[in-house]
Amino acid sequence: MKKLSILYKVSFLVVLAAFFFAACDPDPVFTDAPTVSLEEATDFISTSATVPGDQDFKVRLTASQGTAEMNSLTVLRDGVDLDPSEFSIDGIATTNNPLLLFDGERTSFTYDITITPHASGEANYEFVVSATDNTDGSVSINITVEDLDPTLTIDGPNSISLMNPSFIEIDLVGTAGSSPLSTISVFEDGALILDTDRLACNELTNKFTSNPNNLEEDDKDGFNKMFFIQSSSIVGTSVYTITITDEAGNEASVDYTITLEDIATPFTNTWTNVRMYNNSGPQFGAIDLDSGTNVSSSNGDADIVDSGFDGGSDWAKTIEPLGSTDLRSVDPAVTFDGTTSREMLVAAFDAGTSLSKTGELAVGSTYAAKINNDYYLLTVTEVVETSGDNEDYFVFSIKQSAE
Repeated sequence: MKKLSILYKVSFLVVLAAFFFAACDPDPVFTDAPTVSLEEATDFISTSATVPGDQDFKVRLTASQGTAEMNSLTVLRDGVDLDPSEFSIDGIATTNNPLLLFDGERTSFTYDITITPHASGEANYEFVVSATDNTDGSVSINITVEDLDPTLTIDGPNSISLMNPSFIEIDLVGTAGSSPLSTISVFEDGALILDTDRLACNELTNKFTSNPNNLEEDDKDGFNKMFFIQSSSIVGTSVYTITITDEAGNEASVDYTITLEDIATPFTNTWTNVRMYNNSGPQFGAIDLDSGTNVSSSNGDADIVDSGFDGGSDWAKTIEPLGSTDLRSVDPAVTFDGTTSREMLVAAFDAGTSLSKTGELAVGSTYAAKINNDYYLLTVTEVVETSGDNEDYFVFSIKQSAE
């Protein structure tokens, strides 16, 4: 009986000890973290938003302590502490991130935070307030940055007038947007210039290799340099559009206007009623363009000649150049009366096609000719056919521009 009594006593002590230790466990301690929010206000962002790539954005951050005082503020972008140079608080540049809180800020604060955004796309901005009891409060927003287009400007005038076709220097300033610059293109009156010898960069010898032309690596972030465009040789005004494109396909363009003036050098001589006879007949079948006179086809001064018969006994009514004469067709729009200067005649000649023999002439048939550096415009004013004597003839009006 004595052993049993001892066993009961031991059991009682074990139960009592267990009760004692259970009764001594501390009660759980509950703490509140800081409360953090973004206020809605004019010019401030409080929810996820899209912003222009060339502008800072602002948030108004409010925080108040929980159980313990607040100790610091950390600003993060995609989970990484933001460089202090990329944001300011209440208009004052920051030097630290995390930023320690002092005095009344440890109880509550409202900060106007200005942030320089990332380059492009979307990023998460988080504002974390830490308390002295190691609790944190935070708020975050997603900011999407719009692609920023490149810019292109002309450093100087945007037009010029010329007396003669030539290369024109245009000073261009190109600035990259959200993406690196890629190419530069040049258009003349809306059409890409295909002759790349007319385009150059920095030096006239540094021609474009293509159009669009790839920009050099050093120019992809922006450039300020000379470009050259050779003007049109056609009298009048042409608009040259210069376009830069970045790697994202965004573009910027400027227009430059070049006017080629009509110098209007007068003609040296104008002759009318100049005859050229059927060269198979008895009359003179050639013309000396230098004097505007009817001469024999065997005369060394003859410059154009009638072709004579057509292979049979009929007058061919065609003419041919002699010696060094370059006889050319001209555009049907070119007329004798409408061609009023050497410059207009040279342009008509340059646009024409050299001929070894014309087609059949009729009243109004018009041709241009060149001998050395002298130019001529001739048009048929009459075609006279006779019967049985081969004395058929043309009557020409002739304009001469002698150098």
